[in-house]
Amino acid sequence: MSVCTLCVYLPLLLHLVSSAGKTLTPSLELFGAIGSFVVLPGPGEKEVQNLQHLRWAFGNVRIIDYFYHSPQNATFTNFCKDRCEFNSSNGSVTLKDLTAQDQGLYKVVLDLNANNSRVFKLNVMERLLSPSITTGITMVDQDVNLTCHVAGGNPSSVRWMKDGQMMTNNDVTYRLLRNNFTLQILKAKKSDCGVYTSVLENRVSEVNHSYHLFIHGIPSLHSITLSLSIVALIFGCTVFIGITVSCILGGSTAISLPSHRKILLFLQLASMVSLVALMAAICFWGKTSGYSGIIVAILVISSLLLIMISVAMCSMKTYCWDWFNNILSTKFCSVMVDAVTPLGGLIVIFSSGILIDEILKQAGKGCESPGNLLSSILPAVIVPSVVFVIFFACYARQYTKHKQRMRTNQQVGRNQQRDPVQMPMIGMPGGLISSNVANVEEMPGVGTCRL
Repeated sequence: MSVCTLCVYLPLLLHLVSSAGKTLTPSLELFGAIGSFVVLPGPGEKEVQNLQHLRWAFGNVRIIDYFYHSPQNATFTNFCKDRCEFNSSNGSVTLKDLTAQDQGLYKVVLDLNANNSRVFKLNVMERLLSPSITTGITMVDQDVNLTCHVAGGNPSSVRWMKDGQMMTNNDVTYRLLRNNFTLQILKAKKSDCGVYTSVLENRVSEVNHSYHLFIHGIPSLHSITLSLSIVALIFGCTVFIGITVSCILGGSTAISLPSHRKILLFLQLASMVSLVALMAAICFWGKTSGYSGIIVAILVISSLLLIMISVAMCSMKTYCWDWFNNILSTKFCSVMVDAVTPLGGLIVIFSSGILIDEILKQAGKGCESPGNLLSSILPAVIVPSVVFVIFFACYARQYTKHKQRMRTNQQVGRNQQRDPVQMPMIGMPGGLISSNVANVEEMPGVGTCRL
């Protein structure tokens, strides 16, 4: 062996001997995705200016030898010759088309000095594929599970977001299971519906998937509210229809006065039941949506109507207390007795109908929290009140005209009794009036409709 050959291979031999038995400790950990590329960092532009030789190796397999200040090009081995690019300006190597076999330790040695080397650990990972989210039962008051599935890759972390806000295990309304792959919502409520996003990531990729969760059904308190509203609606319709029929048949002989009084008493009791059911329904609704000013106002109005209907029931009898009879005989009390029962029936019909509609809309859409009843109950109270006031005003006007005609006829009858000359009767063909005209009954339907 010549001296020149010995000078060339002696440093290589010394490098192999000095590096044998040493444990390679990586100074930097790199990550790359299968099919992509990674850059193995070199010593840098300043340091390579003073270098004579640079070598890259994969474990004990040499990848490249490069001699600076020499016309010789970089010498690649067959290990990854077609997939490597060497940058002589900074000594870095770009490794393309990564495979799982490329994972391991890479070492760069400067001037064949084992003490002047750096080790990098390359981790080759599979990219995450698009995930999916599945769920089971999505009913209110039930535990709802959202489970994330990934078709490929190994995620290092799984995070959940609701409507763009990060979710953690600190919230008692839900919990994370199976290494965060399953989000369990405890005793689901309407407010739990929304857009849930699972975010999966590893060191080489990040993917996410969104799922719009709908919570169906209605809470138990709303179920009670719905039942009470239906009861109130049925009794309210019964009252209003019964009052209408009673007024129509009040002046006929098809029904006797005692039977008529019993019917009116039943309608008043039904009106009280409908008001009590409505008040209970609004109270249960208030427990879920809060007691706003309009809910309190409706409860006060319903309580006043209950009192007034009780007074109307008392007006059907005569009592031994003169002061109480005097109160019942006042004009205000008389008008109140006539109006309170049908007015209460109208308010119950509209209010319970709106409550039922609100609850059924929530059950259908699944994502509505208990709404504000201000915009819906106000029309339910105002509209029937205005309609009834107009109706009652027209009724009162006709009743007043009838009373005036009655007084005129009675006055004509009295004059005719004092004067033997027969006087024509106003509004009656033939011009005569009988002696009992003063006892003509009032307008049919007015007294009979008084509740």
